[in-house]
Amino acid sequence: MWEWEVPEACAPILVRAVAKSPAFSDGEEHEIPILPRNISLTVAQPFVVRSQEDKNTIVEKAKADLQERISKHKEAKIEVLTERNSYQEVAELVPQWMQVVKGSSYDQAVNLYAIQCAMTPALRPLLSLSDSEILAYQQSAFDRLKAKQTAEGGWSWFSGMEASPYITSQIAILLARTEVLHQQKDFNHELLEPALKFLDEKMKEQMMENKKKEWKPYVGETECNYLYLCQLLQRKETSTLRYWLDAMGQDDKYPYSMYGKAVQSQVFTSTKFDELAQIALQSLLEHTVVSPEMGRYFDTYRALQGYDSYRIPTQVMTLEALAKASEAACQRLPLGRQQITEEMQLWLLQSKHTQVWNNSRATTDAAYSLLSSLDTSLRGLTWGAVSATYTATPEEITAQGSGFQIERSLQVLHDGKWKTLSVKNNQTSQALKVGDHVRWVYTLKADRDFDHVCLKSARPAAFESKHPFSGMTWMNDLTAYRMVRDTENEYFFEHLPKGEYRFDDEMVVIRSGEFSGGISTVQCTFAPEFIAHSSALDVLVKH
Repeated sequence: MWEWEVPEACAPILVRAVAKSPAFSDGEEHEIPILPRNISLTVAQPFVVRSQEDKNTIVEKAKADLQERISKHKEAKIEVLTERNSYQEVAELVPQWMQVVKGSSYDQAVNLYAIQCAMTPALRPLLSLSDSEILAYQQSAFDRLKAKQTAEGGWSWFSGMEASPYITSQIAILLARTEVLHQQKDFNHELLEPALKFLDEKMKEQMMENKKKEWKPYVGETECNYLYLCQLLQRKETSTLRYWLDAMGQDDKYPYSMYGKAVQSQVFTSTKFDELAQIALQSLLEHTVVSPEMGRYFDTYRALQGYDSYRIPTQVMTLEALAKASEAACQRLPLGRQQITEEMQLWLLQSKHTQVWNNSRATTDAAYSLLSSLDTSLRGLTWGAVSATYTATPEEITAQGSGFQIERSLQVLHDGKWKTLSVKNNQTSQALKVGDHVRWVYTLKADRDFDHVCLKSARPAAFESKHPFSGMTWMNDLTAYRMVRDTENEYFFEHLPKGEYRFDDEMVVIRSGEFSGGISTVQCTFAPEFIAHSSALDVLVKH
C-alpha cells in the first residue's frame, strides 16, 4: 500500500501487478480513472414568451433569477439556449402522419385517422405533398384497415382473434370523427356502416340478456363509446340507444372517470338528461387546477393516465365537451368558455414542450385541436431557457433544479435492516467498513409529464455495484434502462409522469479511505433546460 498526491488534470493511471519466478512471470494491468474533486454543474432557468409579451424583458428576468440561484459563482458562464416555437413544433408533426404502419387493427385505424385529419382545410397547408400523393397514402391506409374488418363488420385486436365490440367502437369513433371534420356524411361509409351494424347488434344482445336475467345494466367503456359514437353522428334514437342512455342517466353506483364525464356531458346534451350534462361539465372543471405557467389541467387520479399519452386524452375530450356545451351549461362554469379553452390549450402546448408526441390517437387529437382552433394569443408562444455552467467544490453544492427535484441518501444494511446514515457537513456521520452492503435511495419529483429522462448518479470509488450488468429494470413504479459505468450509474426513463418516485440501487463497500460520493443529476434530454442535481456526499470507510 502506498500514498501518492495526484496532480490536477491527471490522466488515467495504469496499474500493473507482476509476479516473477526464475522460470516464469505473470501479471495483469488495468486503468484507474482520476476524477477531479470539484464538480462541473449546469443549472437552467426556463422561460415562456407569449406573443403579446416583450422577449427581452422575459429573458433579462430569467437571467436575474438564475444569477440569484448561483450568487456565489460570479464566474459562471451564462447563455440563452435555443428557443423553440410551440406552434411550429406541433405543426411539424403533421407531415409525420403520412406513413405506412404495421401492427394491430387499431394501429391501422389511427394511421388512417391521422392522414384524414391532415387532409382538412386547417392542416392541408402544412403538407408539401401533392393531392395525388396524399390520396395514395389515404387509400393505402383505408385498404389495410378494410382487410382487417371481419365479415360481420367488426374488428379484432389482431387478425385471427374474435371481433371485439370495444376495439370496433374505438375504430368507429375515429372513422366518425373524420366524417364530422370533413362534413361529408359518406366519407368512410364503406367501413363505418358495417361497424355500426355490428355494434348495434352487440348492444342489443347485451340489452336483451340484461332484461332476461334481470341484471342492472353496467355502462362500461364499450357502452360509453357506443353512446358517444351515436351522439357524434346524430343517429336517430332506437330502443337500444334509449336503454343505454337511461342506464347512464341512472347509474350512480360507478363514479365515472374525468374522461367518462366529458363523454357524459356530450351524450346528454339536448336530451331529457340535459341537466346531468350541465352537472357533468361543471364537475369536470371543478376537478381541474390552473397556474399561469402551465394553464388548466387535471391533477387527480380520476383523470386516467396512459403509458405514453399521460392525461392528454382527457384534456382533449374536455375541450370537445366545452366546444359543444350549451349556453346553460356554460353559465354554471367559474369562467367564460373562451378563457377556459385557452387555459386548457396552454397546458397542451406546455405538454409538447417536454414530450415527443408520437403518432398515437391522443397526440393526433391534441395536434388537430391546437392547429385548427388555437387562439392567436397562444400561436406565438415560445419556449426558451437561460443556462449557467460553473465548477464548485462538493461543500458548496446544494440541491436545486427546474422541473425536477432529486434527493439522494445513503443506507447501510445492519442486522437485516436498512439504516439511513445521517449527514453533517456533506459527510456521513458514521464510518463504513469494507464488506458493508449499502444502497443509494433516490427521491425524484417531476412537476410535469416528461419524455426521455436521464438520471446520472456518481458512485464513490469505494463502492461497487451489487448488480454489475446493465439492462432493463423495474424500480417501484418506474421502468428504466439501467447502465453501470466505471464511475457512475445511469437510468434512462422513456416516460416519466408528473409525481414523486422513490427507488434504490444496492452496492458493496470494497476499499477503505475517504471518498467523494459526487452528486446525482436528472435531466430531460428532449428539453434539456429541465435539469436538477442533488447535494454532494463524502464517505469514510475504515479498514
